[in-house]
Amino acid sequence: MSQKLLVFLVGLLLVSALGSYLYYRRSVASTPVDPWALVPDDAALVIATRDHPTLVRHLKETQIWDNLTGVRYFQQIEENSALIDSVAGSPSVVMGFLGTKLVLTSLHVTGPTTFDLLFQVPIGTVREYRQLRGLINGLGQDARYRVTTREYRGQQITDLRLRGTGHGITFLNYRNQLIMSTNAGLVETVVRRLEQPELPSIAADFKNTDYLQHKDVDAMLLLNYRQFPRFLGVFFRPELRPSLESITGLGHNGLLGMKLVGNKILFNGFTNPETTRDALHQRLRGQSAQRLRMADVLPLRTALLLHLGLQDMTRLPVARRSAPVDTLADRTGSLLDSLTASFSREAALCYLGSSSPRQIPAKLALVYCPDPLRTATLLGQLRRLTGTSPSFERVGPYRIYQGGVPELPSRLLGAFLRASMRLP
Repeated sequence: MSQKLLVFLVGLLLVSALGSYLYYRRSVASTPVDPWALVPDDAALVIATRDHPTLVRHLKETQIWDNLTGVRYFQQIEENSALIDSVAGSPSVVMGFLGTKLVLTSLHVTGPTTFDLLFQVPIGTVREYRQLRGLINGLGQDARYRVTTREYRGQQITDLRLRGTGHGITFLNYRNQLIMSTNAGLVETVVRRLEQPELPSIAADFKNTDYLQHKDVDAMLLLNYRQFPRFLGVFFRPELRPSLESITGLGHNGLLGMKLVGNKILFNGFTNPETTRDALHQRLRGQSAQRLRMADVLPLRTALLLHLGLQDMTRLPVARRSAPVDTLADRTGSLLDSLTASFSREAALCYLGSSSPRQIPAKLALVYCPDPLRTATLLGQLRRLTGTSPSFERVGPYRIYQGGVPELPSRLLGAFLRASMRLP
């Protein structure tokens, strides 16, 4: 082979490599990445933040910051941030890196009693990329840490671990989108999701809504109600799981804007209803919506109100217990059906505020009776049938009677109310 031909082939190879690089920079790397498309589908909660210095300042003005710093998981995040500032040799490096970028923090249940967070932070400039590489190299030279790089399904994943405990962080740089978590499995889940770009993102139902564009909104929360029972199961007893599923099953997903004002948190948003078979939304289809007319009779201690406005109460899923013949349920079944048919327009469950955090909040069921005389007659028949004393307690101009039937509200208004009444 002549020397001229060799030089020509080498030059052709260099030109091809340069062309491929330029094509990648212009066509692939320059294409913006939708960070929501990288969030795994099993996320129970996704928090989107943009102005992080302002957010941290507002959190410190409330008791929320003290509550967060009391949780061991968030203490580790704070310790890692302090370590990064120390290695970088400058205070507030992490806060400066976050700045006003759109950062997504998704929460995933990774065990019966555990959950982990997945962070997404965009890398905006070459300087930030070099800063990140310098930080990794600095930690790699520290004897306390072990930095390893591995390939997983065509993507390069970096693990940073403490040599003594194995605790640390795993991260992936995908087209200038830094994805990291203390749980390596979550990062690998993102890689597997990259192989299915045709799947809709977890925020597909809210693509035209962005509360972060509104003034004074500190964060935006996406709620995946289908995963909420698993998340709440981390904190509640297992026997409450069916009740939690009934409550969270009212909605499919929701989007909220969060605003911190003084020592209060204000939420504003909406929820998309669950549309699967036997969901409450499917049962109520075709019903005319009713406005809240019972506001005048709600207690002043009302902390939470679950209100249903519908014309036909019999559309609610009935909560009847299977029972043998001649039991109370069998003898009162037809009368309870008549009572339910006498209600219309409104039904609600009211949670009352408690004076102590250790006190279980009281719950009150309310329903509208278009014909009070007929309803009172049916209730009187129910008391006589169950042998309940006709005595009553007088409060102002009103009389309070005993119902005589266990779990009477849920038997009248359905399984949804039964689940709500059983929650602590």
